[in-house]
Amino acid sequence: IGQVFPNHFSNLAEYVVDEALLRALGSVHESSGASPPEVLEFMCDRLKFNDNSSNIWDDADLRSTVLATLGSCLPPTAKLLNEVLEVVDSALGYDCAIPSVHNTVTLAALRTLVALAQTHCAQTHGGVDNATRRENLRRLFQRYTTSGNLCLVRTQAHSAIIRLEVALCGWPSALLHLLSLVNNREGGGEEAHVQAAVLWEVADFIAAQGQQSETGPLSHAPPRKLPNYLLQVSKFHPPLAA
Repeated sequence: IGQVFPNHFSNLAEYVVDEALLRALGSVHESSGASPPEVLEFMCDRLKFNDNSSNIWDDADLRSTVLATLGSCLPPTAKLLNEVLEVVDSALGYDCAIPSVHNTVTLAALRTLVALAQTHCAQTHGGVDNATRRENLRRLFQRYTTSGNLCLVRTQAHSAIIRLEVALCGWPSALLHLLSLVNNREGGGEEAHVQAAVLWEVADFIAAQGQQSETGPLSHAPPRKLPNYLLQVSKFHPPLAA
């Protein structure tokens, strides 16, 4: 596949091209619908051997792009699927130890796990059945719903659980989790904020499903623009101008 070189974001044009290339690779599929093994191996290597030690800019957005691309891929074998899951798990662990700005990498990893679950958890791989995979993922997502995590992370984790339940068990199971969330009266303003944000996420998800039923399958729901007060420009991000 080739060597993964250290990151250097001093040239904005090269940075934009690199990100566009990574996103484009996620749309490459074979006639069977599966992603080429070479693409998956390249993406996994891009994360495993990522080196930002000599780069003055933060690489969280680049790592998030690779994770998002892996979420849009379709691993053709259980071995490749497990390799992707290991890489995503490592990204979560690294972001827990050295958090990215706004936990950008954690958010991308959670979205990727949901996307992979919706595609693969309905199948049995390596002797692991559907119920086991669902329970393992649910426990993982549940860890990120607790107080102490950023509101954005808690919102994404709740949304991940709901999407997982819809994909594997249907809306009744998903609504039970949603009702349990909104009935929680502890936590004050932060909990109320998370509840409202999750309701918006669910509304977007329902709208996307309605659009899918009318126009055919959608690879991704259209992203919702986050309120400005949830985000701020970081001095560690790549430059916006050359």
